[in-house]
Amino acid sequence: IENLPKNLEIIDASKNNITEFKKDSFPKSINTIILDKNLIFNVDGYPTNLVDLDLSNNEITILPDIINTNLRCLKLNNNKLKKINCK
Repeated sequence: IENLPKNLEIIDASKNNITEFKKDSFPKSINTIILDKNLIFNVDGYPTNLVDLDLSNNEITILPDIINTNLRCLKLNNNKLKKINCK
């Protein structure tokens, strides 16, 4: 996901065959990301201001540390999770 507006707060990119979730791909203003029904297998972290994240129905097996985030809601149903890192 490239060239997003710098003041964007919500993005819904469901059903787009996205394969990776890169925290630096989103503007700092983002607080809600919906990436339901993609092909995401890799999550490298979370944007700083992110509050709501929906990664349901993807191919995620390992989730990075979620302890030091501002997340209020994290949806991960229908993934292939084997490990959630909690440091």
